[in-house]
Amino acid sequence: MRRGWVVVAIVLIATTSSAGEARRLRLCADPSNLPFSSRDAREPGFEVEIARAIAAALDAELTVHWVPTAREIVVLRQLDEGRCDLVMGLPIIPGFVDDKPRLSVSAPYYV
Repeated sequence: MRRGWVVVAIVLIATTSSAGEARRLRLCADPSNLPFSSRDAREPGFEVEIARAIAAALDAELTVHWVPTAREIVVLRQLDEGRCDLVMGLPIIPGFVDDKPRLSVSAPYYV
């Protein structure tokens, strides 16, 4: 079970590559972390569903980059390497976001 407050971390919101191309929101999510996320299309998890709603609100296509999220450093590397724009469920704990100036976090969407 995740500890602390859970937030949406957004580095870039739905980028447009060039004129005429579709907007895309790239989510990094754990392929086997129910009830949060799952690669199984029949049961994707509520964080994937929230990401779909965000993408729809931005009129963007959601794509998912599946990566194990047991260690936050692995997920943050995916952000740094440009594989995703959005990571759901990062904890707000002292020191976690303080030394990451490129990381923007939202208010918790559940506690």
